[in-house]
This record gives sequence, structure tokens and C-alpha cells, in this order.
Amino acid sequence: MVSKAHRINFYRNHQLGLQRDGTVVLKSCYDLWKTCYEQESKLIKESIGSRSLKFHHIGSTSVPNLLAKPIIDILGIVSDLKDLDTNKEALLNLGYKYKGEYGIQGRRYCTLYDEKEEFGFFHLHFFQNKNPIIEAHLRFRDLLKTHQNFKQQYEDLKKDLVFTQKLNRSHYTAAKSELIQKILES
Repeated sequence: MVSKAHRINFYRNHQLGLQRDGTVVLKSCYDLWKTCYEQESKLIKESIGSRSLKFHHIGSTSVPNLLAKPIIDILGIVSDLKDLDTNKEALLNLGYKYKGEYGIQGRRYCTLYDEKEEFGFFHLHFFQNKNPIIEAHLRFRDLLKTHQNFKQQYEDLKKDLVFTQKLNRSHYTAAKSELIQKILES
């Protein structure tokens, strides 16, 4: 298995990682991030060893040419969350923090930080099959990929929140929810 330190260096070289100080940085490095997603999701799947586990690259890093926080969101779909809870040691061995539901019922949330926990690199969001949150994440990603006007609206809002309003990370995330809902309802 590739060590956590080696993976973190690889990800930093691929323009990934956001400092955990509350600030928001936006970058556009889709091709690099796609490689990081593919590598990490393969490693997780091999470590967990579940044939029923499926992964999807979600969030802004999954959309070509869209400014994004340099943290990759991975959506994991499992047949039973209890199996994941029982097997969480595999994720811990990869260096992930296993945070349980972490505010969203029916989710298992994990994060990959550097050794000092100053930078975040991956957010894993596991849900059980048929959870409606899965469809919302995939639909939003796909709408941004296929509708230039939605992608542009979303990017314009993100730029305004970061460069003009200079919102911190929690306010930035909250300020995007109205537009996200509007796009999902289209």
C-alpha cells in the first residue's frame, strides 16, 4: 500500500489541498484532480474490498473548467452502512478520519488531512443505496457539466463570494445553497 505521506505529496503536486484555516481558495485543475480522484477511489475500494461499493466524483472538482476549492468530494454508495461501520478500520489505515454521520442522517463522512491536519484533501460521503441525497449530488454535478449557463451562474456566485465578499468557508458554503437548490429544481 502507498503510504499516506507519499499520497499527500502526490496530491500536493497535483494542486490539491486546502488549508483548514477557514479561508476559501478557488482553482481550476480538473485534469489533475480527475487523476487524484481515480487513484484515491481505487485505493479505497481495494482497501475496503466490497464488490458492491461504487464511487462517483462529485462537487466542483468533478466539473471540467469550473473553479473549485481544491478538495475532492467522493460519493461512495454501499449496500449497508453497518458493513462500512464494521469495516471502518480500512479507512483509518489509509489515514482517513472517520466522523460518522457528521450532521447528515444516513451518511458516513470521512476526511483525509495531512499529518498535522492543517490541509484537507478528500471528503468521503458514503450513503446507502437509494438514499435520495445520492441522486441530488449526481444530478447537480451532471447539470453543471451539461448546461453552460448553470455552470457559469455557479462559478460567478463562487467568485463573488470569495473575491468580492471574502466570505469564510462556512458562510461560503451556506451562501451557495439557494442557487444549488434553484439549479436542482430546473
